[in-house]
Amino acid sequence: MRRFLIVDDNELGFDDELRDDNTVDGIRADVVHINPLPYIEKGYEAEVVVTNLLDEVRRRSVEFWDVVAIDLNLGNFGFQQDRQNKEVCLRIAEAFREQNKSATVFLYSGTLTDYLNELLKVDSTDTALRKIFKAHVENFVKRARIAPEVTAAVDNPSWTLRVDRMLMQSKHLKVSPKEADFSGRSFEDLAVAVRRQDSAGLRVIQLVSEYGISAFVDLNS
Repeated sequence: MRRFLIVDDNELGFDDELRDDNTVDGIRADVVHINPLPYIEKGYEAEVVVTNLLDEVRRRSVEFWDVVAIDLNLGNFGFQQDRQNKEVCLRIAEAFREQNKSATVFLYSGTLTDYLNELLKVDSTDTALRKIFKAHVENFVKRARIAPEVTAAVDNPSWTLRVDRMLMQSKHLKVSPKEADFSGRSFEDLAVAVRRQDSAGLRVIQLVSEYGISAFVDLNS
């Protein structure tokens, strides 16, 4: 099953299109929507609101996702400086990347030029660019194009995402040879390691690169 995580303060309007266009073997894609508004409406201070939102993003980021798409305009979190409100989307992308380095990350509802022009008004462009690079943002997409762009990205995933996805397709298997590096560990556990890109995840990527996922699955089936 293809999975998409969307962070947006509005009703999506494109979620059914995503589900329909990414149906695989009769199973529609799973689209999960995180909406910041319930956090904002609780009336906490701005930084508390954002911290709570980021905690949910971190909690969900450990799961398998093909794409996470984040709206550039997530509303007013209550910061005195507008720059801080505009940078929440980048903080979300960074928080997601802490635990998930395989999924593709999109920012949408505008173009990179428009976004940077807004940030230029408050002299924070350099900081924003560093956050964009650190979060490995794949693209800035217009809202009207987000569904087809996400689908196109899923059809041409990164190498790390390919490995993550294929391990999850066999997630109930365990590494069985006693002499193997990961003896006893499930493929799902190894997929999480790939997402995190910890030492085990890097080793899995190396093994798959050398021997191929098919041989890896056949060996442990």
